[in-house]
Amino acid sequence: MTDLILTTAKAEAAVTDAEAMDSHPVRWAGGVMRARVWLAAGPTETEVASPAAVGVVAVRDDQLRVWRSGSDGDWWHTADGLHHATWRELHVRFDLVEVNL
Repeated sequence: MTDLILTTAKAEAAVTDAEAMDSHPVRWAGGVMRARVWLAAGPTETEVASPAAVGVVAVRDDQLRVWRSGSDGDWWHTADGLHHATWRELHVRFDLVEVNL
């Protein structure tokens, strides 16, 4: 039960994210508010190499969050530190574009 309780700051951040994505239904998953994003991607399309391997350090998702590759392998992080995902998870969940810094 305690793992489903969010701190006030995290709850406010989750609600802010949800309000920013008002066109997507929101659900609770493991105590974290996440938006459902429906994309058409076949299994072979999910096997795209990480852009970090070719020197791209940031991508933007379809919810306008900028994800940066971390120093901890294939993990990508948002600037606020609230979201972490592998490249495969990012590619499957979101439409991504390269960010030129």
